[in-house]
Amino acid sequence: MPTTDAEPRTPRVLLAEDTPSNAMVLQRLVERLGYSVVVVGDGRAALEALEREPFDVILMDVHMPTMDGLEATREIRSRERARGLPPVPILALTGSTRDEHRFLCIEAGMNATLPKPIAKQELGRAIAAALAGSSPEPADAELHAAGQGTAIRDRDRALAALAGESEILEEVERRMLEEVPAILARLGSAVGSRLARDVEAEAHAFKSLLRLVAAGGAAELAEKLEEMGQKGQLDTAPATLAELQSRSADLLREIRRDLAGG
Repeated sequence: MPTTDAEPRTPRVLLAEDTPSNAMVLQRLVERLGYSVVVVGDGRAALEALEREPFDVILMDVHMPTMDGLEATREIRSRERARGLPPVPILALTGSTRDEHRFLCIEAGMNATLPKPIAKQELGRAIAAALAGSSPEPADAELHAAGQGTAIRDRDRALAALAGESEILEEVERRMLEEVPAILARLGSAVGSRLARDVEAEAHAFKSLLRLVAAGGAAELAEKLEEMGQKGQLDTAPATLAELQSRSADLLREIRRDLAGG
């Protein structure tokens, strides 16, 4: 029988991300880029996935429950050294642009940091660079700032970051109609009970979701609450939460109108 060359293997990507909408968007983008992807919800699950099968690149969220991305990365590097395995490229997914945060990621063993949200083209370049054994170019700060500003949101900019993948953005918008009221309820409970760590965690997740749809001032307010939680300074949190609730109501009204074709 005639022999044929084997088809090249599709590179496999492990995505560790705990926020459902972020995970959905990233999974869709990775698949659109032509890669195979497995999604897990925290660092411990990422370790378990790596024990079952090898991956060519890991996209690792930094802030996750159970085991965060930094701890998971340290454990991955420790296991690789103990077993004499080559290090798999690990790209951090983070909503922070601070130099000290980037340093913590690199110190833990990550190869580079990527912003959340990240544009499709930028994600493609980062994965391709990791597969080639080089470091991705620095993230586009302007795109990363798409969730900032004073407008309710900038839908055109959010769509541009997804390279025109309107069905992905619309799915995020539909999910937000269900998720945002629950997020605000949890955030309100945490602020009312003065649970700083819960305020930080809920506000961080909400900020990331808002940036997916370039939700302007709401993302900035969520970030303020996140910082209050980090510092344990919640005296002005109720006022900031009230403003965030108002912004969020405006956002949901706009989303409903756009989804209805109005």
